[in-house]
Amino acid sequence: MHLIKRISTGVAMVWLGGCLTPAVLAQANPGASKAAMGMFDAINAEEIFQQTIKTAIDKQVQGNPQFAQYRPRIEQAISDGMPWKKVKRDLVRFYVRELTADDLAQMTVFYKTPAGLKLAQKTMDKSLAWDKVKSDPASLAGMFTSDEMAQIAAFVQTPTGAKLVVKGPAVAQNVERYLNKNAKRIIDAEGRKVIAEMMSGKH
Repeated sequence: MHLIKRISTGVAMVWLGGCLTPAVLAQANPGASKAAMGMFDAINAEEIFQQTIKTAIDKQVQGNPQFAQYRPRIEQAISDGMPWKKVKRDLVRFYVRELTADDLAQMTVFYKTPAGLKLAQKTMDKSLAWDKVKSDPASLAGMFTSDEMAQIAAFVQTPTGAKLVVKGPAVAQNVERYLNKNAKRIIDAEGRKVIAEMMSGKH
């Protein structure tokens, strides 16, 4: 049970996204919702989401070989309990609360460039913290070319870029809460099933 529950923390810490907010937010601003959907598609957010969950599980299995036997059922439980379609809706609600349709459209334009796509993916998989983008640009040197750094610097000087730099750290905190709550719920439920099976002699 202890080994199974530990994976929820790994999943929760791995991916940037959003927090669960009332559905009325998205319904009240369909233009922003549509723009957010387009942004997620532009940066291949579903692929990032699936890969980072896999990475979190990989790390848990490497650190706890005994956990390997439960991996298939945990993967299936997460897939069933946190389908991308639902997660995407939740992310949209968060971005609609924080950003306007114009902000999201401008972000999408930038994210469709090589520099923008790389920045989006690195901030979403947490290999780069948003607060470093403007406060410590030198830290980007090993991740981006000089041309890409120049494009990023120009973007963060725009109203949308400046707003994103400010709100980025809050996004990270919100996604941690969102994923931790949902992943823990799923993993705890699966853990209870495993314990019941062990007590019944099925393991």
